[in-house]
Amino acid sequence: MISILFLIESGGLGAGGHYNSLSIICNELSKHNKTRIVLLGNGQSNIIESNKHFLCKIDKTIDLKRKIIALNPDIVHCFDTNSLMYLLSTKIFRKLPKIVLSKCGGPNPNNKYYWFADAIINFSLENHYWFKKNSRYHNSTIHLIPNRIEKPDDVLNKTNSTELKILRVSRIGSYYKKTLFSTIELAEVLSDKYSIKLQIVGVVQDISTFKELEERLQSVSFSFELITDNRAFFGSSYIPDSDIVVGTGRSFMEAMSFGKIVLSPAMNSRFPVLVSDDNFLELFEKNFSERGLTKNFEPERTLKLLNEIIQDSEERDKYAKKSLDYFNKYFNVAQINELYSKVYRDALIRDPSKKVLIYTRNLLQLIKSIVSKRG
Repeated sequence: MISILFLIESGGLGAGGHYNSLSIICNELSKHNKTRIVLLGNGQSNIIESNKHFLCKIDKTIDLKRKIIALNPDIVHCFDTNSLMYLLSTKIFRKLPKIVLSKCGGPNPNNKYYWFADAIINFSLENHYWFKKNSRYHNSTIHLIPNRIEKPDDVLNKTNSTELKILRVSRIGSYYKKTLFSTIELAEVLSDKYSIKLQIVGVVQDISTFKELEERLQSVSFSFELITDNRAFFGSSYIPDSDIVVGTGRSFMEAMSFGKIVLSPAMNSRFPVLVSDDNFLELFEKNFSERGLTKNFEPERTLKLLNEIIQDSEERDKYAKKSLDYFNKYFNVAQINELYSKVYRDALIRDPSKKVLIYTRNLLQLIKSIVSKRG
């Protein structure tokens, strides 16, 4: 049994994919290990604080230092770079545990200098390739483990409805604006053939984007629901009752766990793209994000395939099975105990003399972070 202390910072709204991912991964690993979570900073996260393995909130490095010395974990697993900065700022030298850092998606670093750890876990192929090609990380073990979604106990059928329900779960901010508006455009096109209900569920990050979204929705002729209150923190609860899910990152994978019709953003497509064998790997490379690119991006092709699946129950069943197959292969959290145990074991047997690398390789990033926080 390995003792693992997870660290994550409570920046922003304390919501989003990596908070949910940590909560689920911690629960799964607790079946064979001792797991605890510390939330860093002076913010809140309902997702983390409601986890049964949540230990406490800490906003001072001296308190974190005392907590780590008292707990003496085998592994400190940082779920963002700010939590790694907190950890290194404690100036624990001789008693510094082995450190694992998760890169939970997002763009690649802007230059070759990024944070360093005994082991780095990537959620996306894009990030994994970047670390593997970077010579600075030859002294760190790099792993690709995208699995972070629980399989539903029961794949619930949607309620009886004549409406075709389209769901978009997304933080409402400028970064996700293109997909929010292209989802509306797709719903408008489909409303020529079907009775559409569009649900957009998300926490508001940027009020100007929210106002633009509200204004855009006032011009549509189909039914819609914009959910931004506390229910938005649990956006995945709307997936079972949907037909089509436009997902990015975690919400995309959750939709696959239910065997839904899933669409992903693509930079070179007018509409979100129906994910199939033809484009799964190329969209997976960018973590099904706004940065995705696909060779098969013609809007007419997505509409043609969508209509076939919507109108033909056999095609729909085949698509649902394919979604579940992809989910079980790449995203099902039930497979992570063996994968993460190998990461932790490899980190634990690393030469203790290399501990100095953790500080020397992170010195530039640590100085930058401290200066930016003070500035």
